Amino acid sequence: MVVRIEQVGLCGSDVHFFTHDRVGLLVVTGPLILGHEAGGVIAAVGAGVPEGRLVAGGDRSDRPCRGEC
Repeated sequence: MVVRIEQVGLCGSDVHFFTHDRVGLLVVTGPLILGHEAGGVIAAVGAGVPEGRLVAGGDRSDRPCRGEC
């Protein structure tokens, strides 16, 4: 599935990284793209999506961060 991203959100951790270059013990040591919570429109559905799933091109979708973003 391909989601065309239309919005992203910034969380409290993003704000701390931006203003202090760190969150607790996590320190920014290189370039960092903030805004990992995203939403948009499904642009394409691949062959790996089972037939009959309630997912189709044009549907809105979010992309929550789970594990690695």
